[in-house]
Amino acid sequence: MRKEDIPELEIIDLDHENIDGRNRKADKQKPNNMRVPVAGRSALRREGTAAEDETVMEEIADAENVFDTESGFDGEEGGNTDAESNDMEADDDTEDYDTENEDDAEDYDVEDEDTIPSSGKKFPINIHVVLLVVVVVTVSFILYKYMTWGQQVDPDEATTGTDDYVAESYDSILSLTDSEGNIIAPNLEDGLSIAIFGNGPFAEDRDSEEGLAAMLAKATGATVYNCSISGSYLASTEVMPDMSINPWDGFNFYWMSLLSTDLEVYDFPGQAAEALGAEAPPETAEVREILSTLDFDTVDVIVVMYDASDYLAGHPATTTEEISPTQSFAGNLESGLQILRQEHPNTRIIVMSPTYAFSDRLDENGEYISSDIVRYGQDTLSAYIRSGAQSCGVTQVSYVDNFYVTFNEDNAVNYLSDNIHLNAEGRKKVIERLLYAINYYNDFY
Repeated sequence: MRKEDIPELEIIDLDHENIDGRNRKADKQKPNNMRVPVAGRSALRREGTAAEDETVMEEIADAENVFDTESGFDGEEGGNTDAESNDMEADDDTEDYDTENEDDAEDYDVEDEDTIPSSGKKFPINIHVVLLVVVVVTVSFILYKYMTWGQQVDPDEATTGTDDYVAESYDSILSLTDSEGNIIAPNLEDGLSIAIFGNGPFAEDRDSEEGLAAMLAKATGATVYNCSISGSYLASTEVMPDMSINPWDGFNFYWMSLLSTDLEVYDFPGQAAEALGAEAPPETAEVREILSTLDFDTVDVIVVMYDASDYLAGHPATTTEEISPTQSFAGNLESGLQILRQEHPNTRIIVMSPTYAFSDRLDENGEYISSDIVRYGQDTLSAYIRSGAQSCGVTQVSYVDNFYVTFNEDNAVNYLSDNIHLNAEGRKKVIERLLYAINYYNDFY
């Protein structure tokens, strides 16, 4: 054979067996055009002698015979079926994949073991379903907390016990203490004595056994000095009582407190009684006698209780820049308490808030309208209760809340004879609350 007759061979890089392997199936289907591998790293086109060319051609022929015999494309001996050839190809591809991607495959298999169920199927997660479940759970929780929030209390069951739950209370029961904060026990060698400042609640039926003063004396066995004045109030309309303008200012708490001391002060209650004449409260002379003769340092307890008269008269509940302290409900109370604390340091003081009261206005059904709706001045009745509690906090005296605790708007009709005055049952409730405060520290004495 001549050199010119030698066919030109394709150079095959055995280092890229994967590429060749992927093309085997297509090549095997065309045996006449099959690429023939040559022994060694590569079959190179060489230039040389004729003898060398013949030797090369013999090697090629031998390689063709061996390849044909082993591959068996013609279906002769040693031949494999197409299925077997496909298996061989798959094995080669698998080996190539495992060799190059062995680490990635191992990691993939480990992750799939945790995420893919045993059945081999993945369950898709619908984000809309998840959000719907979260919303349903949140709404259910909110409804549950709303329905079970707080503790429901029957107002009739809100008694005076220290362990009773009250929805809202301004109670602040304090003991009498010395300068070091130690509790001072009352001196009861000569019996318990109680002095009372106020208006309607203790002034009404003062000479009757059904009056609050008589009920208190019976319940405690104490000597009760009733210094309350009917028709009086806390807040003064003028800075100083002016008998030509409003004589009733002479009976306000601040000036009554001053009369209980040894200080030289104006006798405004006497001037008011003279100015009012026949319209003056009938108990004025008796009260002035008690205030001028009784040694209040020997009194064990002073009780202060005014009703809702300041609210109904439209007096300010708290002090502002335009008025003096004595011209507001809370300011007058605080000023009077400071006098009593200063001049009678060994006497325990208990302030009883106004009891619940309605406004004096009627609705279309002829029923009294709530005092939390009607305003005669700037405030509703509840504002007077809160401001009174603050005044007692400033002066460090006890405060008994009769507005939210003793009885309230829901059951007040059972304890009032009209919109403000107590009936027999209402008086019992007030005495129960007062006894609760008086006896609160008995176990510490």
